[in-house]
Amino acid sequence: MTHSSTGPEKSSSPPFSVERYLVAPVEKFPECEITFFFGVHHEVGDLEFIKRRFHECDIFLPEWEGWGPAMIEGFNALSRGTIRSIEFNKLHIAPPSDPHEFSYLLGMLEMIHGSKKVIGFYDTPYNHKIKQDSKKLYTIESNDTFRILTSLKSNSPASFRKEVERFQRLEIKLFETIGLRREAYMLQRLPKTLQVCIDTHPHLASKHPLKAFSSLGAAHGRFADVVKKYHNTVSAQYPDNWDGDITVGMSTFLRDGKGDSAPWSVLYLVSLLKRGFGNVSKLDTGTAMSLDSILFREFIHKTPEELEAFYYTQLPVFLQNPGTFKIFFLSLLKKYQEISAHQGQRDGSESASN
Repeated sequence: MTHSSTGPEKSSSPPFSVERYLVAPVEKFPECEITFFFGVHHEVGDLEFIKRRFHECDIFLPEWEGWGPAMIEGFNALSRGTIRSIEFNKLHIAPPSDPHEFSYLLGMLEMIHGSKKVIGFYDTPYNHKIKQDSKKLYTIESNDTFRILTSLKSNSPASFRKEVERFQRLEIKLFETIGLRREAYMLQRLPKTLQVCIDTHPHLASKHPLKAFSSLGAAHGRFADVVKKYHNTVSAQYPDNWDGDITVGMSTFLRDGKGDSAPWSVLYLVSLLKRGFGNVSKLDTGTAMSLDSILFREFIHKTPEELEAFYYTQLPVFLQNPGTFKIFFLSLLKKYQEISAHQGQRDGSESASN
């Protein structure tokens, strides 16, 4: 028998909300504590924050689009130690184009190996329409970005204002597909996945309290608030020194119902620079500040005219001579490190005086 838990009415939900995309009532959650960890997952160093909490859980639920039954079996065999991470990797992992992201995945496999944790998935599986739709939209976005960067490099740029409008339409569509439709699926799948983990691993019945831990990308940071509407014991955590990125900024604007007033010109420029010079963010800068967050902080207070001028004059120079962007980025990095240090000293002084 299926029990549905109480939650907000779909018709009363704001336009950019997960509840509007639910296709059925959310089932009752089993008794357990759920901790969500929201952060970046670009390179192996990002796992350090996850490892601190991983050893405390009984059930581990990683973000993993495109999973299938064989992958669940493989992950749990890896956790039991009956298969090595290198063997699992050859069977189930297609290497990402970014070697840093691949190092993150390999690091996660090493973390899981022999840990005896129960592994479950509640993300969209490989054959789900949401997964297929998101892949199509990402392809469109990638092709658009390549087209624009090529036009800028050849000094024949497309219209900035038209491209910002096109970017806005595509990003809202991506957000609806990957943010809202996907999270609605995840919300409905989560209690079922937890129950399956409990039913198929009898030793979990003796765990009081039973602890589940899920690691998700920071753009899903509001997901914990949605789950709290259906389950009482939910907590959310972020890295100690994480500084944010563009996906979180965009997600926040849209979830707060501010899609029409979001600074789309800023988001568009940051997106272009991230795609064109993402490798710069891999520099050993000794900071948790991301390329996204630094650029966002630099552009957010500029006028539309200044942003448009940057697009037509500065971007082509960067693309024709990437070394000039590195100099630009490092100067901004120094600027915002000094601002953060000054802010830290001021906060410390205020705390001491109180």
